[in-house]
Amino acid sequence: MPTKKRKGRNYSMKHLISKLKELEERELDVVVSRGVLSLHQTQRNQMKAEIIEALYEDIKEAVEPEGYGIFKTQSGPILDFLNRGVEKKIMGMLSKEELEMYTGLISIQFDAIMKNLDTNGAYEENYYLQDLELKRIKAEEKEKAKKLKIQQNAEWRAENARKREEEMAYILARKQEIASEKAKKVD
Repeated sequence: MPTKKRKGRNYSMKHLISKLKELEERELDVVVSRGVLSLHQTQRNQMKAEIIEALYEDIKEAVEPEGYGIFKTQSGPILDFLNRGVEKKIMGMLSKEELEMYTGLISIQFDAIMKNLDTNGAYEENYYLQDLELKRIKAEEKEKAKKLKIQQNAEWRAENARKREEEMAYILARKQEIASEKAKKVD
């Protein structure tokens, strides 16, 4: 992950990088689990915990000086930040008793999934990007079909309106003929 500089601070993810370098050299057991090669479950759990801890330390160094809170929990670090718009909306929706439970804080929990050894991040990203492209193309096609349907409906309505005008013109012309014939008979 590239280093991000903000307000003179260097957010280098040093804890995570250090942990990854350590894990690159760690002796690990490979087992067959559910028909695929995997790391031993206890080692995977330990690695996950260490990676989450390193991530927590890096996030803490980055966000606490900016006034944000990050908290360790059993299920992973939680980053809290206050959204004033949400806070105002909550205040208008709830009673004073209910407001004790809701504050406008938005919480993001960080967790990780240790994948099996047959997972390749580059391939997964490629599949993901292909899926996004497919969804974009489908959305475009759907939008084109919608526009075509709207155009066809507009053309159909215009054709029906034209036919109604022709029918009305015919009816009016016919009424005038009948009135004219009646007027000739009266004379």
